[in-house]
Amino acid sequence: MPYEIRISVKKLAEFLLQSGSLDNRFGGVDRASEGARIHRRLQKEGGESYQAEVFLSQQTERNGFLYRVEGRADGVITSAGGMTIDEIKTTAAPFSMLTEDFNHAHWGQAMCYAHFYCKQQGITQISVQLTYFQVDTEEIRRFRRLYTAEELETFYLHLLDQYEKWAVIQRDWGRMRDATIRAMPFPFAEYRSGQRKLAAAVYRTIVAKGRLFCQAPTGIGKTISTLFPAVKAMGEGKAERIFYLTAKTVTRKAAEDAFCQMREKGLHLKTITLTAKDSICFLEERNCNPDACPYAAGYYDRIKQALYELVHDVEAVSRQAVEDCAKKYCVCPFELSLDAALWCDAIVGDYNYLFDPVVYLKRFFGESPGNTFF
Repeated sequence: MPYEIRISVKKLAEFLLQSGSLDNRFGGVDRASEGARIHRRLQKEGGESYQAEVFLSQQTERNGFLYRVEGRADGVITSAGGMTIDEIKTTAAPFSMLTEDFNHAHWGQAMCYAHFYCKQQGITQISVQLTYFQVDTEEIRRFRRLYTAEELETFYLHLLDQYEKWAVIQRDWGRMRDATIRAMPFPFAEYRSGQRKLAAAVYRTIVAKGRLFCQAPTGIGKTISTLFPAVKAMGEGKAERIFYLTAKTVTRKAAEDAFCQMREKGLHLKTITLTAKDSICFLEERNCNPDACPYAAGYYDRIKQALYELVHDVEAVSRQAVEDCAKKYCVCPFELSLDAALWCDAIVGDYNYLFDPVVYLKRFFGESPGNTFF
């Protein structure tokens, strides 16, 4: 039976096709928040021939994997000349930079949607349009390419073939992890007073996808009583990822120790502790643009090799492991840690990663968040 891989169109295209450098000069929380409003405006201006937010998906069985890839195309345009998939991108990059080859991942995302639409509708060719909106000047630039259904299918299957080595990691690790979770006993000889009750409440809450508020005295062993049932739920397919959020270094250490105690009982679980950007930055004065930082310049051209080594070879991804890998491949250690977190089962970090709109992990909490528990 093929192993199932679920991923969004956007994540697939960005992961495989994004190139170039990290650059903080053209972003920010205010830019991000107005993106949806601009999308709606452009979609409305498209008129009756413009169908907005079209859900498209594709299931493809290939080399022992069943890929379920889905997402929403910004627009499907109907005209006398045929169908067009529209992909809208808002950016603060200078208008002069918005050339046809500004970002290959943007074309890749739109081409996936076009392939899905051709399959769904049984059509033999379709146009793909990129619409760039410059947020400062409100200038719009559009690029359009015509593809045959055969060209799009070839492109899409090539993407899946590039992703296969990452799918192998997911499959092989997931099977080993779940087997060790099922076999793992409680890491101590017996429960302390109140621990079993707390652990049972946590497990029931995860199964019910609810929220649990609890108060417990110092010394009961709250950390292991929370993480043990959460890990057990993961082994039963009831949780995809666990976040352990804290405000203090001492409680982050308690979570790391709890995972270590479970590993001593045979558990295999990929964990990572996130370190604040200012603390882990290699520069004396942080400046996240390619002109000032060699770890930002060309980041996306080197990150996959660094990431593969980190997630393939390391089970407990510590700050030291991140820094060593980042220096070896000359990539930003903070961004490497965030990218590595996508491949980890449990993430330990500051509350800010959930609540602060500037630093929050939108790669987890945006589209298709899945069964993530906090």
